[in-house]
Amino acid sequence: MGTVYRAKDTKLNREVAIKVLPHDVANDPQRLARFRREAQVLASLNHPNVGGIYGFEDADRVSALVLELVEGPTLADRLQASSAGMPLDEALPVGRRIAEALEAAHAQGIIHRDLKPANIKVSDDGRVKVLDFGLAKLVDSVDDTLQAVPSVTQSPTITSPAQMTAIGMILGTAAYMSPEQARGRPADRRADIWAFGCVLFEMLTGRRAFPGDNVTDTLAAIVRGEPDWTALPPKTPAPIRTLLKGCLEKDRVRRIADASTIRFVIDESPALTGPTGATVSSPLPVTRSARFLRLAPTAIAFAVALGLAWPAAQYWRGSSPAAPAEMRFDIVTPPTSDPAAFALAPDGRSIVFAASDAGRSKLWIRSFDQTSAKVIPNTEDASFPFWSPDGRSIGFFAGANLLILDLAGGSPRTIADAPAPSGAAWAKDGSILFTPGVASPLFRVSAAGGTPPEPLTQLSAGVTTHAYPIVLPDGRHYLYSVVGTPETAGVYYGSLDQRSAKKLTGVGIGAAAFAPPDRMLFFQPDRLMAQRFDFERETLIGESVSVTAINALGTAITGGLAVSTSRTGLVAYRAQSARHRSLVWRDRAGTAIGRVGEASVKTLEYPTLSPDGQVVAGSSGDQNVDIWLVDLTRKSETRFTFDAGLDSINVWSPDGRRLAFDSSRSGRFGVYAGSVDRPGTDERLFDDEYSTVVQDWSRDGRFVLFYENNPTSRRDVWALDLASPDHKRLPVAVTPAEESIAKFSPDGRWIAYQTNASGRLEIVVQGFGGDRQGGRWQISKDGGVQPHWSHDGKELYFIAPDGALMATTITAAADTLSIGAPVRLFSTRINSGGLGANALEYDVSRDGKFLINEVVDADVGPITIVVNPKF
Repeated sequence: MGTVYRAKDTKLNREVAIKVLPHDVANDPQRLARFRREAQVLASLNHPNVGGIYGFEDADRVSALVLELVEGPTLADRLQASSAGMPLDEALPVGRRIAEALEAAHAQGIIHRDLKPANIKVSDDGRVKVLDFGLAKLVDSVDDTLQAVPSVTQSPTITSPAQMTAIGMILGTAAYMSPEQARGRPADRRADIWAFGCVLFEMLTGRRAFPGDNVTDTLAAIVRGEPDWTALPPKTPAPIRTLLKGCLEKDRVRRIADASTIRFVIDESPALTGPTGATVSSPLPVTRSARFLRLAPTAIAFAVALGLAWPAAQYWRGSSPAAPAEMRFDIVTPPTSDPAAFALAPDGRSIVFAASDAGRSKLWIRSFDQTSAKVIPNTEDASFPFWSPDGRSIGFFAGANLLILDLAGGSPRTIADAPAPSGAAWAKDGSILFTPGVASPLFRVSAAGGTPPEPLTQLSAGVTTHAYPIVLPDGRHYLYSVVGTPETAGVYYGSLDQRSAKKLTGVGIGAAAFAPPDRMLFFQPDRLMAQRFDFERETLIGESVSVTAINALGTAITGGLAVSTSRTGLVAYRAQSARHRSLVWRDRAGTAIGRVGEASVKTLEYPTLSPDGQVVAGSSGDQNVDIWLVDLTRKSETRFTFDAGLDSINVWSPDGRRLAFDSSRSGRFGVYAGSVDRPGTDERLFDDEYSTVVQDWSRDGRFVLFYENNPTSRRDVWALDLASPDHKRLPVAVTPAEESIAKFSPDGRWIAYQTNASGRLEIVVQGFGGDRQGGRWQISKDGGVQPHWSHDGKELYFIAPDGALMATTITAAADTLSIGAPVRLFSTRINSGGLGANALEYDVSRDGKFLINEVVDADVGPITIVVNPKF
């Protein structure tokens, strides 16, 4: 393809190599434009084992590449000097570095297409440089079978010596061509894998894998022949022999597909490891742990096949293959405030997860044949992601809605309302099972949309909610979690064809996953467990087996079922996935000025300040969530509730002597109250047919705000009149829309709450009592949740969709309000959708400081992938 000159860059005072392109290529506009594009991509391929490209030059109708000048002999020179090949402990490190170079190129979509010893330089100290990437093929697109789309210069052409000056490929190249190239078919990265196998075979034996006296004989051997496997040194490890067979598989569908697999197998070879498995010292040492952190799942899966599931004995002794061994590796994600939000694709070839992108939580997708993840557009604040059965779409929750996004492109489609979801699953019949709210049964809705959701289950006595549905492989049955009393809570087994359900186990809080063909995964307080499920008897059988020690529950309220499976058998889990939080004091500019939650103090959710600002109340715990009180002066903590239910959202009485809170101790959430001076003496304020959640206590002590989960009118805000003899209930906002998180103004004349009456959650203020009753003003302009009044009632705060804390001035007259424009104060890490739209995660002190319950990302561990699980 050109003539290479040694030259000197006089500007930078360095020696370079200049490759001048042939005249017929340089004058072809299409070829030249494509070559420029390739050069730009290759310029980003900065790798120590790749000869670099410094520039592209045009001068006097001459086009040239400016390349790194690599001194020393080529690998072809070294092999020519020794007919016996290279020693094993020298050849494998060189092979590993070649594989690293290919891995880096393939990650950029670049195929070398002419890998051979003459294009590889090896210095005496073991440094390796792969050259001639300047003429590589840039893959235009690749489909699911790794088949590259043909384009102008897809395959190299073998010509006679008389034609060589016009084409650019030396005769020796034929010996390293893949069968598909030899047949004139498009080449993809597996052509490089084939060439690597030829090169490694030649390094180990000193002879070519497919020799021939001429081009015809060589191509015939490639297409129909086999290497002389007996030429390999007797001490060649079995995994290396099998690696060569995997690289030189003529059917590229069966050929190794990823260079990371080559790197992994060489790393694990006994020839490179000492008695403890540590890598022998080399110019570029790689630790065992680092290898696993960087290893792609495809490499892991094939490495398992190479070393264990597909052992060399299968080829050399004719014995049956051994059972695949279990292997685990980690995927490190960007920081995330929702560590349980991830899901394996049904085919096990990719994973979707929630993580931060430019300060905003979004969904990311990581294909296991790629080295990095990509952000999925239009997925801001997404939670509980799940896949369609065909793997072409992803469902998730955001902005109080259930949405579906086609991965091929387009915007998310809203399928149903879901103000406080607890998971979803997509059945083969096109329906989606999901939990829309905190105290809700499972609902079923068509993924096509257009029809309202229908209840799939019914809440019974002692049950708070149904959550975390998992559709089983038969597509007709499903598992789900029941939250309620100790007698009712557990994992249940249901059918899409009938309403009845069967309790499987009371251990744990959620049906985390189902691992084909017959293993149910569920949680105990500190472990992920697996147990066999008998489909005929519809029951668990045998002993449960520990998968791993894991802190994946978060809390029983938020639920952090951080485990996912694929139908191919992969299992993914996150061992440190609890929602670690810290209470941080921030001023009006957002500057952190203090912190609640030293090592000896509880981490609290739904924090509320006592009227004197000296004590913080909040919920804390994993399975058994109780209300705790933290004294900010003495930094001491006191447990306030002691029941077996879930005790969470709380409000203070105006004198600070009592605390009202919601609890599931009776089977559904209800409002309770107790004396702060006598913890454990609480009692229920009122009975209700439906679950109720406390919201606020008026300054005069007369009214308690709460919202009710009514299946007919959905969430509605009510006021309880404690001064009336029978604790009369007064409607505040009872509409077909969802209303919640209601707060009294300091003077008790106005109530702020959030509602989705407009189609998204907005903040409104409504008059309360007298002539003010019925008037309503919208405060937010572009969405908002979690309203909170300033102590003097002159401002109303709320959280915008991007997590910003907003402030709006409020001027009240006798029966009307004057509303100012919302002003952004500072960014928070409060999620404005999903669980973030369910309860307040901040409070405001008398002097205008903000106490914010912030998620800490630093403690979130990687996602662990289990290949061939043995539980």
